[in-house]
Amino acid sequence: MSKKGLRRHYDRLTPEERFRLDVLAQARGDLEESERLTRTCQRETYTMNHRGYTGRWNGTYDITVRMYVAIGEGLAKLQMVDAFRELVPTHKRSPAT
Repeated sequence: MSKKGLRRHYDRLTPEERFRLDVLAQARGDLEESERLTRTCQRETYTMNHRGYTGRWNGTYDITVRMYVAIGEGLAKLQMVDAFRELVPTHKRSPAT
C-alpha cells in the first residue's frame, strides 16, 4: 500500500498501530510522517486530580526510587554482613595480661 493510501486510513489506526508506525518513521528519519501521525491522532479528554497534588506524589515516588538506586548496593552489603553475623559465630579475644 502506498503512503498516500495509508494516510487515508489514519483515522482507523489503533493507538498501538499508530505508535509502531511512528517509531518506524522516526527510525528512518521521516519526521514529516511522524508529525502527521501525531497530528492526526485521536484526542481524549480526561478528568483527573489536580496536577499540583498528583505531581507532588509522582515527584516523591521518583525521588524515592532514585535514592533507593543510589543506596541499594550499600544496603545489600549491610544485609549480607548481618546474615553472616548470624551464621558465623564471633570469638571474643581475652584481654592481654
